[in-house]
Amino acid sequence: MIPAFWTALYSRLASGTALTALLGGTAIYHAQAPDGKALPYVIYSWQGGGYGHDSRHVDAEGVVYVRAYSKVSQNQAGSISDAVFSLLDRLPLTVTGWNNAQLMAESPHLQFNHTDESGLTTYSSGDEYRIQIDKN
Repeated sequence: MIPAFWTALYSRLASGTALTALLGGTAIYHAQAPDGKALPYVIYSWQGGGYGHDSRHVDAEGVVYVRAYSKVSQNQAGSISDAVFSLLDRLPLTVTGWNNAQLMAESPHLQFNHTDESGLTTYSSGDEYRIQIDKN
């Protein structure tokens, strides 16, 4: 997608003091956490969409999935996800070279527990956010 969008999204998340306090720092990653990274952390990734051709403008629309991971509990993952929600839902991003017309969470909220073959459970909680931007 648009590199300036990823920069703006990371900056918004990393500047959230409530979020970084829950994470114990800026454990926020695009697409995948580094191998061996300790939980908790947040991952954001592109789910789908792209450039639109409905007007004379260059515009883009898509969905970004932002989720929290915890080894402690679903409650901890949910608290982190709530902090992300308060930073993103219906709050336009400043994306260099673009106008942000919309950024909002979509239904449903997603929660999953995954138990690996060794018996360790990882908890995740997150939302998909619709982004619509227009090149200025």
